[in-house]
Amino acid sequence: MPRKAELPRPSRHLVTLAAAWDALWATCGGFAGRWRLTATDRETDLALSLPRFVIFFMVTAGGTAALSWEVIWQLKASLALGVSATGAAIILAVTMGGMRVGSLLMGAWLRNREPRYPVCWYGLLEGIIGCSGLALHPLFAWLERIDSATFPKAPGIVPWVYLFGIITILGLPTMAMGATLPLLGLTAK
Repeated sequence: MPRKAELPRPSRHLVTLAAAWDALWATCGGFAGRWRLTATDRETDLALSLPRFVIFFMVTAGGTAALSWEVIWQLKASLALGVSATGAAIILAVTMGGMRVGSLLMGAWLRNREPRYPVCWYGLLEGIIGCSGLALHPLFAWLERIDSATFPKAPGIVPWVYLFGIITILGLPTMAMGATLPLLGLTAK
C-alpha cells in the first residue's frame, strides 16, 4: 500500500470558502427564521414567506459546498494516510453512510413533530458542517500520528484505524449533511 504521496494540499482559500459559505448559510438561516416556512403557516403568512428562489439558491450553493467538502476530505485523508483505493473507499463509504444515518435520524425526529422554522434548523446544520471544517487540520494531523504509530507495529490493522479515524472525523458533518434533506422536504411542502 503506497504511503504518504505528494499531493497538492487543498487550498486554504477553498477550505475557507466552504466554511464561510456554511457559516453564511447558518447566519442567513437564523435571519430567515423570522419568516414562517412551515406548511401550516405558509398560506396565512404569504407576505412574510421567504421567496423560493432564495431557498433554491442557498440549497444549490450548500450542495456545491458539500461536494467541495468531500473533495477536501479526500485530499486531507490522502495527505494524512497515503493514497490508496482502500482510503478512497472508506472516505466515500463514511460520507454516504453518515448522510444516510443523518437523514434517517432527522426523518424519524420530524415524523412526530413539525418545527416552526425549518430554515433555522437547516441553517444550524449548515453551521455545524462549516464549524467542523475548522477542525479538519488538527483532526487529520491526529489521525496521521495514530497511523504513523500503528503501521510499524501492526500493519494489518491499519485499514481499521483508517475506518474508525475517518468515522470519528467525518461522522458529525456527514450526518448533518444528511439531516438537511428531510428539512428541505419539509420546507418544500
